[in-house]
Amino acid sequence: MRKVMVFGVTAAVLSLAIVQVASSDVRDGLIAYWPLDEKDGDTWHDAVGNHDGDVEEVGDGGWTNDAHTRGGFAFSHSLVEIDDEDDINELPDGFTIAHWTYPEAGGAIMDKSGTDATRIQWYLLGDLRHHWGVGGGFGFSDGNPVPAWKEWYHFVWSHTPGESVVYRDGEEVGRGAQGDVPVTDANMYFGNRLPDEGRQEWFTGTLDEVGFWNRGLTPEEVEEVFKRGLSGLLAVAPQGKIASSWAAIKARRR
Repeated sequence: MRKVMVFGVTAAVLSLAIVQVASSDVRDGLIAYWPLDEKDGDTWHDAVGNHDGDVEEVGDGGWTNDAHTRGGFAFSHSLVEIDDEDDINELPDGFTIAHWTYPEAGGAIMDKSGTDATRIQWYLLGDLRHHWGVGGGFGFSDGNPVPAWKEWYHFVWSHTPGESVVYRDGEEVGRGAQGDVPVTDANMYFGNRLPDEGRQEWFTGTLDEVGFWNRGLTPEEVEEVFKRGLSGLLAVAPQGKIASSWAAIKARRR
């Protein structure tokens, strides 16, 4: 009996160690994380870095307490601006953006573009496909990675020099050849494309749990983020900031 108990304790310790290592790997390169739990105010607070977002326009959107997310930010002619910083301007190893979304109509989800030649853009088309652009190139998802409007999905766009991959709920739904990430001092926007140039490609829908890495994630890491959530992976958050409980934030359809 004693040997069995020792073995059980050892197995539990090893299991915990494996989980901690996996979590640490996924956290590597996470330079911004917006839980979007504020409920009110005009700031998206970055829980791991220094990339707070300013709510520039609200339109018919704003903070939400939707039953599915228990938080989040709804976009409807809404715009959020993240000031440029060196760690999001220079991305030689690529980048990843992940979020939960409840899309209602197509439009620009995220844009960081000085011009079309120095762009990082990700938007949802009216035919339910994703369109992404890096530098002077762009790509389209195959088929409809968004099966229907007005449902919750977890999306990840992982880009490494030469290739972009889009995942829905942990599974790949789009892939395309892309170039290196351009160096740009443009601000990052959520909710519209190239707003400084007056382009009107408003995204309509809700975002929640938005994360940004300065590297591409592997398929295994993407699946882990989907299953455990960023809050669960950030049990010990960088810079002494406490991440909120995933279970308390995300009540997705089962």
